[in-house]
Amino acid sequence: MNAKPKVLFIHWYEPDDFHHWNDGLAAALKLLEEHYAISYKDSGRFMQDYASADPYDVSGFDIVMGWGGSTSREAEFLKKVDHPRKVLLYAGGELHPDVFEDIHHVVLETPTDTIDGISTSYAFGTNTKFFTPKKTPKIWDGFLPAAYAAWKRQQLFADALGDKGLLCGPKQEVETECFEYPEEMGVLTLPNMNQEVLPYLYSASYALVNTATQWGGCQRSILESMACGVPAIVMGDSKRNAWYIEDSGIGFVVDPDPNSIRAAIEKVKATQWETRRYVMSKWTERHYAENLRSVLESV
Repeated sequence: MNAKPKVLFIHWYEPDDFHHWNDGLAAALKLLEEHYAISYKDSGRFMQDYASADPYDVSGFDIVMGWGGSTSREAEFLKKVDHPRKVLLYAGGELHPDVFEDIHHVVLETPTDTIDGISTSYAFGTNTKFFTPKKTPKIWDGFLPAAYAAWKRQQLFADALGDKGLLCGPKQEVETECFEYPEEMGVLTLPNMNQEVLPYLYSASYALVNTATQWGGCQRSILESMACGVPAIVMGDSKRNAWYIEDSGIGFVVDPDPNSIRAAIEKVKATQWETRRYVMSKWTERHYAENLRSVLESV
């Protein structure tokens, strides 16, 4: 029996946290373990342990893969690695080709994204076994799970929803206005929540109201909410998020202003939605895994 190819996977979570994360990537990697021997390392610990090595010694692995933004520790790690097969799973930031110098292949999430002169492919999905509709009353008009940060535009969310809105995510020591202002406007601003709670929070909301900018991301939350039977409202100046609404024909793309968001919420509340079928058609954890496997076989 042939040995499985060895993959080093670098991520930003604390050492034991990654396996408690239930998003589409974690589920896809679990499926890939049928074909690859994957070693998971958090980037901070790995880079600290190998601080004296330049480049880092990863000679024992067949493929080195990192998940992070264009300016993340994971991208920096890959640049320092002397290895013929390096893959970055792009998780945010601007798409300048020079940022990806010396990385052999970049996996993007959304077909609107391209990088000139860089080998790229697309792979994305959600954990459809974890994110499922829950039987719960509708409590909030809109929900957004995201780090409290300027590019998520929680202030816009607060202006549109007030006390009918729910936010949750990591609260930073900087940009504190991103949760302080919503609190003043009556929004329930929860801290970062255990993922076990998220399907219930999606299901208790009429809509995901994704106010993120073009670089603010939150595409993952669109698929998660749709897997839970909840449509998304996204902003027209975020092509990445708008793509999923246009591709599915489900939800609304609106101008980033409170009146437009409120009008879309009323339309959402007046309609019965079937959202999960779209996710199951091409955005499951198995679709994600199959696309990643194609990448690993090609690099």
